[in-house]
Amino acid sequence: MEDTVLVESAATPPPTEGAIDGLWRITFYSAEEGLDGILSAEGRALGWGMVACSTHWDFGQRFRLHSDNLEAPIEVVCRDRGGAVTQRNHLDMWFPTDRLGRAWLQKVGDRVMVEVLE
Repeated sequence: MEDTVLVESAATPPPTEGAIDGLWRITFYSAEEGLDGILSAEGRALGWGMVACSTHWDFGQRFRLHSDNLEAPIEVVCRDRGGAVTQRNHLDMWFPTDRLGRAWLQKVGDRVMVEVLE
């Protein structure tokens, strides 16, 4: 009798454009962490609407964040990488100060529904 070996693919198929891709982890980083004047991994100045994402996503990938705790969905763009951002369903949002990042995270929570746009 032959032994059967099941191999599970590590690749996750990309979601359909515009589809809600599920509940994602959201964290933040700020210029107060010694990042002031530093460019993103893509070579852009750090700014509003910028997120660090894993290498599963290309720079320029757009996402829309949905939460009951937001007045309206927020669109963000992958412009940076983060050493702790290794999962495809984790985004690390940039804020100009630690105080603003913490306040936003406290309001919204550390999990949001994410819509993949491009």
